Amino acid sequence: MMSSSDDKDKAELIAKMKRTKEQWDREALDSEDGPDETDALLSQAISMAIEQGRGWSSPEEREKYLEQLLDDDYIPPLFAENQEELEKSGLKDAFTTLHNEGETPGKNMLDFRKKGNDSIALGRKNVAKNLQYYRDAVNHYYAAFHWASRIVPKDEGFAPTPEELEAAKEDPFFNEKELNELKSIICSNCAMAHLCLKNWGFVRDESKKAVDYNSKNIKAWYRLAKAHEMLQNWDEAGNAIESGLEVEKDNKEILQLQKKLDKRIRKARVLRQQRERARAERTSRIKDVWRHTKQDNI
Repeated sequence: MMSSSDDKDKAELIAKMKRTKEQWDREALDSEDGPDETDALLSQAISMAIEQGRGWSSPEEREKYLEQLLDDDYIPPLFAENQEELEKSGLKDAFTTLHNEGETPGKNMLDFRKKGNDSIALGRKNVAKNLQYYRDAVNHYYAAFHWASRIVPKDEGFAPTPEELEAAKEDPFFNEKELNELKSIICSNCAMAHLCLKNWGFVRDESKKAVDYNSKNIKAWYRLAKAHEMLQNWDEAGNAIESGLEVEKDNKEILQLQKKLDKRIRKARVLRQQRERARAERTSRIKDVWRHTKQDNI
């Protein structure tokens, strides 16, 4: 049995793992390319390890584990390149469980979307610690999108049997339109989490993805316009505002943003038109010179 000293060491180790995870999450969010699917899965793996903990039933088991880590032939499961290496790591079952957590891509997608929504809600309630909740939300939404990308949509005319309907409780199915709408919601929600963190470039990118999957997503159009406002891309902000109003002409938030940015948008468009006219004039003059030299064999 583990002593009280061992219990204390274990608690300190888990606390250190939590701090390290939070630091890695922040670094992934602050990186130029932002967190990717690998970052999300790594964050998920660490969370699972923290939740389950790592204990030893005896000092001998602990020593055996430490010896394994120091073995030159030992390959951590995260870096295993094939099934044989994963089996040698001794953690095949744990990683298989992690990979299949939730059992199906559809269920995993919905579960991670809910976790993201819950983190957003917690962030709004806990102002003092809300940044970490929003970072957690981003990672959950990235994981949700990862699983959504693994779902094979059913054909539009798919008619499920009673057995398939029953199985759908654990393995939900979607046609392409439904799946795209869900992906749009996930990306738009991810944009919202980034908005709370003021990561305006990521707000823009996730909102663009959201409207690509569903051009009727009014929240995504607003968030895209808001991102362009904060990035001072006035012309692009105007385009997002106009696209959003085509979906919902009376949307209060977008109308307020349109009123706020109207002068800047109009000025940006006048400047763009001036640049385009100047470019067209230069191109025309170059063509005239080229035509002249060709006619005179110069």
